[in-house]
Amino acid sequence: MRLLVRHAEPLVRSGYVPGVVLGVYRDGQEQFVALGAVSYDSDTRPDEHTLYETGSVGKLYTALLLAEADRRGELSLDGLIRQSPSVRRETPALAGSTVAIWHLAAHLSGLPREPDNLNDEQPNPYAGYNEAMLWDYLSRVALQDAPGERYDYSNLAVGLLGIMLEEAAGLSYVELVRQRIALPLALPDTAAELAPEQAERLAPPHALGVESINWPADDALAASGCLRSTAADTLRFVRLHLDPPDTPMGRSMQRTTEQRYAFEQGGGIGLGWHILEDGTRWHNGSTGGYHSFVAFHREHDLALAVLANDSCPEVTELGFHLLDALTGVADQPIEIKEAPVVSAASLDTLVGRYVDPESGYSITVTRRGTRLLAQLTDQPAFLVLPETETLFRYRSVDAALRFARDREGVAARVTLLQDGTEWTLRRAAE
Repeated sequence: MRLLVRHAEPLVRSGYVPGVVLGVYRDGQEQFVALGAVSYDSDTRPDEHTLYETGSVGKLYTALLLAEADRRGELSLDGLIRQSPSVRRETPALAGSTVAIWHLAAHLSGLPREPDNLNDEQPNPYAGYNEAMLWDYLSRVALQDAPGERYDYSNLAVGLLGIMLEEAAGLSYVELVRQRIALPLALPDTAAELAPEQAERLAPPHALGVESINWPADDALAASGCLRSTAADTLRFVRLHLDPPDTPMGRSMQRTTEQRYAFEQGGGIGLGWHILEDGTRWHNGSTGGYHSFVAFHREHDLALAVLANDSCPEVTELGFHLLDALTGVADQPIEIKEAPVVSAASLDTLVGRYVDPESGYSITVTRRGTRLLAQLTDQPAFLVLPETETLFRYRSVDAALRFARDREGVAARVTLLQDGTEWTLRRAAE
């Protein structure tokens, strides 16, 4: 317990995440630790039953659905994707390729990471991305590499695999997850769509300290990462892979964890699962408001799940540091410079709108609880963390704000420090 807390506390104290839930299974026992709150403006602590978007960790569930579809005779792992009616009909380039179905789950298909017709200007680039748009893109796609020759992580490939699984089973991806994974594995809170009671337990999303939006499970690439789950469910899913039971489902689990491709630098990949040199299987995931990490190590009888409701990548770093500590490699928490505590009264002296009279651009500074947000004209608001009472650094970019107070102690100017340049704006009259 103390080890888990010591490793996770820096992320919470620094304001990188509002809260985090850790689940560990070791030597036959489960343990959960929850730190922080469900949001930056709340005192409610999360627990192992709090729901989170798990992002690309969902690819492990899609890989298991593939192994199950193969077992059921619906879709052959070693079959070619061109044998799918949709692929054959809609994609001339793929219809003549040797991409095997398992290549999609192992990121060896040669397909790009993303299609080029996503809407990257909206907070969720996948929103509104339908099958017609996907088939339009695939009708003109060119493979980046020969199938099976080079690992190239691809949300596109796993999203396409999800559509093929739906077609083969005659069920939606939502129903496939529910009927073939959540129900038989006793994962009541793992779903692509939430019931009202579950939605109430969904931790609100944040992106680099600022409120964000949820990503619904209604786009054509949903199989690459649309699931929601709890630490309790996620840890159960992961630990079942430690020693899969001698059942049809257990044998499907085992198949997903077997290495199918070796990396030159060591380790490799199975169906979804990334494999380290020491045998650790792992995956992480991120959406616009959440970050997750899972791993297991059979020799140490260890399974780990980390869920947080901020998209910050340091959650994955925390996961790897926990792995090192729990397996005896090294017990060194991640290094994060903790922000000093600045009083609400001091923050209030900085709140206001600052304007550049020549360009008309402004920076609007607001306080939300004990946090300071800064919003430049035509941009969203970003969290800035204090280094001193008058110097605040952005979380999202390598930039800082330096405030200058007048004789009355109220900030009269703010200087934006970025890329070696300084841009000073003056407080606007209220």
